[in-house]
Amino acid sequence: MTVICNQCGTQFEGKFCPNCGTKAPETPTLLATPAQADEATTKTTVLMQPPVSVSSAEEPFKTPVMKEKKPFYRQLWFIVIAAVAAIAIVFGVVNAISQAGKGQFVWADTVLGKRLPEPPSKYGEIHDDGPERLSVDVKDISKKQYAQYAEDVSGRGYTVDVESSDSSYSGYDKEGYKVDMYYMESAKELNIVLEKPMDMSDITWPTGQAGNQVPAPKSLYGRIEYDNDDSISVYIGKTPKADYNEYVQAVMNGGMNVDYSKDVKSYRAKNAAGWEASIDYEGNSIMSIRISKSSDSSSSSESSDSSESSDSSSSSDSSDSSSSSSTPDTNGIRPEFKTAMDNYEDFMNKYVDFMKTYNGSDMNMVAKYSELMQQYAETQKSFDAWEGNMNDAETQYYLQVQTRINAKLQTVS
Repeated sequence: MTVICNQCGTQFEGKFCPNCGTKAPETPTLLATPAQADEATTKTTVLMQPPVSVSSAEEPFKTPVMKEKKPFYRQLWFIVIAAVAAIAIVFGVVNAISQAGKGQFVWADTVLGKRLPEPPSKYGEIHDDGPERLSVDVKDISKKQYAQYAEDVSGRGYTVDVESSDSSYSGYDKEGYKVDMYYMESAKELNIVLEKPMDMSDITWPTGQAGNQVPAPKSLYGRIEYDNDDSISVYIGKTPKADYNEYVQAVMNGGMNVDYSKDVKSYRAKNAAGWEASIDYEGNSIMSIRISKSSDSSSSSESSDSSESSDSSSSSDSSDSSSSSSTPDTNGIRPEFKTAMDNYEDFMNKYVDFMKTYNGSDMNMVAKYSELMQQYAETQKSFDAWEGNMNDAETQYYLQVQTRINAKLQTVS
């Protein structure tokens, strides 16, 4: 009989283990036969199977039901991607329509554009594009972009007599070209105006009634806009700021000092004879001088003329009056038209000067502002009355006045 050694596990027959010499156990461990091993495995397998309940055994076998799979276009990931794509398309179309409505320009195609850096946006509108003036409204510009563009403009040499704020920039270059820029943050729009130097030459100071109201300036290099007996408009070059200040003082000393208003770059006053003077330092050693009959004086004169005419025959008076009011001067401009334009420009100059120092918390200034608005309504009415009733010379002068006014308004930030 084969037994197993309890000490070393060797199989042997006999009383002692041939390997370690241990005595055979009194109750030997017998090796299982192949048949016995198979039976033990079967029993073990049966014991490892989970118990089957009676109810489960009686239930019929059910085939598993597979859940129906949704098509890809109904799945969440596809819906999300499609929604994002749709939103992007809508925004793209809206933006394209918006930009199309703004219009585009090609900066390189403008006549004077090469004298300035190209703006950061190509959207906007060109109002003037000629050898003497460029006027452009540029849209879609942030305040940061404007600030950088103003630096770029300065870097191109527009550093003479500079006036700047966080929303405006004005200056000349060494050749005399002048740039004016005004940024409107609410509209994200930048207005750019570039003008060529004014043509000037040696002149003779006007000697009519208007010219005799003030002394002739030191420099007689300039340009006469118009010269009439009752009004003149002259630009004088080669006049640095110090010479401008001296001239203003000479004008004051000469009697043009009634109801005067004076600041660093402008002077407004009347004299006892009823004449008005507007003298401005334009920059780049240029000053402008305008002399005219005051509106009060004109009214008195008209009243006097009317009174005198009432003593003569009505037909003769009507003929004389018509001839006087409709006869243009040598420049083709009617005196009454020029007076209306000059009065309007003088008022707007006063308005700009006032607004530069306006403080809404100062009640005196608030009252003055209200007074100015009343004057504005009256002056504007007189100014607008001529629109549509001007000859070519008057239309040109009208545009010159309006251009100067717009340029000054842009300096009010």
